[in-house]
Amino acid sequence: MFNRGTTTLLLAALFGLSANVFAESKHPNYFPLEKGTYWIYRGETKFLVPKKNATEEEKQKGVANEKKSEVLTWKMEVVDTLERPNIFAALIKGGPWDLAWYEPGKARGDYLILRVGDLRYYQYSGEKAQEIWAKLQESDARFIPSDIEEGELMLDFPLAAGKVFGGDFSGFMRSRYCWVVEGESGKSFPGAEKFPNSVVYNLTYRTNPDHQFLDFATGVGIVSYAYGHHGTLAETALQLIEFGNAQPQRENQTNAEIKNPVARPQGMKNQNSRN
Repeated sequence: MFNRGTTTLLLAALFGLSANVFAESKHPNYFPLEKGTYWIYRGETKFLVPKKNATEEEKQKGVANEKKSEVLTWKMEVVDTLERPNIFAALIKGGPWDLAWYEPGKARGDYLILRVGDLRYYQYSGEKAQEIWAKLQESDARFIPSDIEEGELMLDFPLAAGKVFGGDFSGFMRSRYCWVVEGESGKSFPGAEKFPNSVVYNLTYRTNPDHQFLDFATGVGIVSYAYGHHGTLAETALQLIEFGNAQPQRENQTNAEIKNPVARPQGMKNQNSRN
């Protein structure tokens, strides 16, 4: 979905730097992914289920489903992490994307998020997530740029209004089939008072058949997510209701970290959340 030629050159340059450079750098904490960190979301999800007594005529016409709507609570959590030169990997269980195409009894998905350098975050899902995770665990494995390209570029910092990434930016498609930073959303989220310097950005990903909208708060993560299909009924609109980070607040925060805070509360609680 993104320009492979440009990405390959960039990643090759990143991998060419020595491990010592990255060992000495201080990663801006745009997206906290320490082991034990979790996010809990809640919102309405709409989907189709097969009718119990659908007629043959209904089946032939493709109308053998009925509309359903549920208010769901969904957890995303970091279950494990590891580091390699220039790479930080977080193994994730569950995510708001799980509810884009929901059906009753659906289990939380398996994901892997890689931070490459300080600024770029790539996402893998399902078997590919497990494959890349296993490869990273091999101490003598060579992780090359083509491995990164198999993931989806989900975040590219710093964010700013009008920035596009993770897709084809050519011609009339510039605002479609890629992530677009619409600007700072100004929205709040549970526990926002603990992050006075956090900035919330509104991002959109539009295609002909569907769209995704999300709000991302620096130092916290995804604070809202919405998906909608333009044909078959498949919709979700989720809001963050609880956030917890295992890493304690750090003292003597530097000015360089102000817009990407590393100070974290032990958790954000909401009466509607569940463990």
